[in-house]
Amino acid sequence: MNLRTLLLLALFSLAPWVWAAEPAAQIDALHEVLIKAMKHGGTASERVGIVEKVVVDNFDFESIAKVSVGREWQKIGADGQKKIVDLLRQLSLATYADRFDSFENQKFVSEGEVKGKSGTVVKSHILRSNGEKVSLHYYFRNGRIFNVVADGVSDLALRRADYGSILRREGFPALLAHIERNIEELR
Repeated sequence: MNLRTLLLLALFSLAPWVWAAEPAAQIDALHEVLIKAMKHGGTASERVGIVEKVVVDNFDFESIAKVSVGREWQKIGADGQKKIVDLLRQLSLATYADRFDSFENQKFVSEGEVKGKSGTVVKSHILRSNGEKVSLHYYFRNGRIFNVVADGVSDLALRRADYGSILRREGFPALLAHIERNIEELR
């Protein structure tokens, strides 16, 4: 190998972010897979199989979990943190498989991205066959999605309020049971 090749290999091995897709491209890939899942129909587990890679690759489930449980994050320990991250991954997959279950000529429309101090927002909407538009804004930090806002409603804010209430009233085991029930209901 020549020196140039070695330098290029070293550069790319030290900076994997060079190869990361831009947020808008990540959302386009997500939308393409959601359309594929809707056109496929089938069972929820089949749709999970279709969306799994793109969801797992593009969402920052650890950040979502940290924000969702707030101050309790440090208190639940490494095992609890790992468990809730895994459950939130499963919940997201089940949710996408449930909500995008049939194709009725819906279209995703990209509206562009806005870069800010704390990350990037990719704005889009889904256009339903009846002409109804549902805005979908994806919030990125460190190259991954950590929040989705649909028609002005933040998934992360809803989750934090819901989970915080359960944690205060019933504790962490009850929160885990709550998330597991949500997953089962979506399946």
